[in-house]
Amino acid sequence: MARRHFAQSAHSKAVKRIRILEPTRRRRKPCAPETIRGNTLHRQCPAPAPDPDPDPDPDPTPIDPRTILPSPTLSLPGGYYPKTDFDLSVTIGNAPDPSIGKIIYSIDNKGWNDYAGETLRIKRDNELRAQAIALDTANYRNSGVTYGFYTIPTPPTLPTPIFNLYGGGYPRQSFPLALSLNNRPDASIANALYRLDKGAWLPYSGPFSVAKNTQVEAQYDSLDKDIYRSSSIRKEYYYPVATDLDGNVTASFHDAKGGKELMAEVTDGGTFFSHGNPQMNLGGEIIDAGEPNTLRIEPHHFSNITHGQSFKLADLYYHNGTTFNDSHATAVQLEMTIALANPNQNITFNLKFDLVNTENSADPNASADCVRLTNLTQNIGLVIDDVNYTLQLQFGGTDSFGFSSFDEFHVYEGATGRGAINATFITRP
Repeated sequence: MARRHFAQSAHSKAVKRIRILEPTRRRRKPCAPETIRGNTLHRQCPAPAPDPDPDPDPDPTPIDPRTILPSPTLSLPGGYYPKTDFDLSVTIGNAPDPSIGKIIYSIDNKGWNDYAGETLRIKRDNELRAQAIALDTANYRNSGVTYGFYTIPTPPTLPTPIFNLYGGGYPRQSFPLALSLNNRPDASIANALYRLDKGAWLPYSGPFSVAKNTQVEAQYDSLDKDIYRSSSIRKEYYYPVATDLDGNVTASFHDAKGGKELMAEVTDGGTFFSHGNPQMNLGGEIIDAGEPNTLRIEPHHFSNITHGQSFKLADLYYHNGTTFNDSHATAVQLEMTIALANPNQNITFNLKFDLVNTENSADPNASADCVRLTNLTQNIGLVIDDVNYTLQLQFGGTDSFGFSSFDEFHVYEGATGRGAINATFITRP
């Protein structure tokens, strides 16, 4: 029993060593059951299967030993030719010996024909194909196809018409306008055409009249589109603009906003606005800082104003006072009315001011309180000659007690500054 056990142990070690060396990529069939011959343990395992034979290399592509016939040549290669050159005369060359091959040709893919040396008539935008065909097919192969496409060069485009007046706004009293073309081509090249407000095209023969609020189009129509292409269409719009606006301005503060301790008052017919409490009670002792914050508006008259021209609507006086207990206003509106003389029309709109109170410090600019204009563009409903106008607002120049930007007017601490409120009429055709 001990010897058998010894033989099994030795065999187990041998098997374990074989497994370590055995390739992992190929599986072997399991061994047959163990048998004992004499005093030796035997295990029968089948021989490993041989590796499969590799796939054979593909057969090489056979090489055709026959000679390729030379490709035909064209007396005129395909390309661009003047219109006057058509129909073109084209012959085909480089023909093979008649004993071994022939030339065939096709025009615009309309079937193949045998070529016998004749001159071919090639029309504009035709394509020509030619090929050498082997008759001795035992020794020769067909040539490649020679190709040519025949057309005219792309013609230049006529210049876009140019009017003597650019499109846009013109003084209302200058209408009707006299419009003409500055770069008209010769009459032998193109017809000059124009139309008004998408109406019928009319022949141009000289200056024509354009009324207010009119769209004008013009084009040069080529007489021979193989020589010149017609021009692009020039499109312009002409509208009247006011150049002599006169008006009086009135204004009134209203609708102040602020905290729960807000103190605000509007006096002097609405032109004077004060806000904030300059006094503070410290345990029975009244601290009086003097004057509260104030705004005063001084409207202006204007005359002979044209669209796009900046003018003064009013002067705004702002006193930067001292107030306590969150009693100052944070916003106020200013209703303004412009009474126009021509046309006779009243325009009313509201300016919205944010009132920015700053903490006082050693920096005078940082301590300067600010009036901020929040609605710079006013849709005022002004219509003159069917043209709409808006009003563009901004702060203008100030005196030495303040400074301004486009939408803000600052006044130094304790000072009263003056800043202009400027406006510009903007057309919207």
